[in-house]
Amino acid sequence: MANTFDRITQNPNVLAGRATIRGLRISVAHVLNLVANGMTPAQVAEELPDLEENDVRQALAYSAALAKTKVTRSAKAFNEKGNRGQAERRLSSLDQVRRRCAG
Repeated sequence: MANTFDRITQNPNVLAGRATIRGLRISVAHVLNLVANGMTPAQVAEELPDLEENDVRQALAYSAALAKTKVTRSAKAFNEKGNRGQAERRLSSLDQVRRRCAG
């Protein structure tokens, strides 16, 4: 599978801009949670008929790619500019993605 995530979409008007599958109101996070709780891609596709197994696989690959993403600006850099809350939120979101992927 190429690293293009053509099935992963983000739209500020759908699920508050969270990553979704093909513009549907099914978030990548929801799909990951199902897999993390023991469902196979086939079971997820059966549970959510709008999805295909490849949607589930791409959601997993997308989250793995996010987990590999290097944070380029440190919390210290944000703190120096007085944006501590913003830095903490960004780092917290990234940590949440990493925990979900590792789980």
